[in-house]
Amino acid sequence: GSNGEIDNCNFNGGIGSTYGYNMDIHDNHFSYKDNISKIYKGTLFSLSTNKTDEDGAYFKIYNNEIEGYNSSGGNGTSRLSKSEFKNNIVKNSTMAIGANAEGNYYENSNVGYSLYNYEYRNERFLNSTIGGENNGDNNGMRYFTNFEMNNCEFASGSPTIKDTVLTNCNIYNSDKTF
Repeated sequence: GSNGEIDNCNFNGGIGSTYGYNMDIHDNHFSYKDNISKIYKGTLFSLSTNKTDEDGAYFKIYNNEIEGYNSSGGNGTSRLSKSEFKNNIVKNSTMAIGANAEGNYYENSNVGYSLYNYEYRNERFLNSTIGGENNGDNNGMRYFTNFEMNNCEFASGSPTIKDTVLTNCNIYNSDKTF
């Protein structure tokens, strides 16, 4: 769909789009657990569109609670510069963030940030692994500002970092500048 809003819903699956755009997804509760195998998995967002920045297209995902997703291949927003992933609480999940991200809290999660030129600010992590998502665009740069990382592993190459606090973290960066 396009020009849509999804709010105050409970999900045990994901949201996908092939040609949609201008979607606001907020104040929802996403909890995925396969009732047969009792394990966490499932793609949370698979957002794509044929629209561009010139069309004013975006996906905005904010103020959601997310638990139990394995979305390492999803969550892209077709490189729309106005797309946002903000103020979400993410627990026990694997996420690939393909949008500007700000104010999210991650606990016991694996987070991969896109190599595309998005900005990432005020992100907080507890017992998580943080890295870069290899989406084929190795010329991009990740900009991290005001991060707080506690008991985390940072496995990312070539980020630009400002005003960030790392506490009890392991940094694995053998071939890139940190």
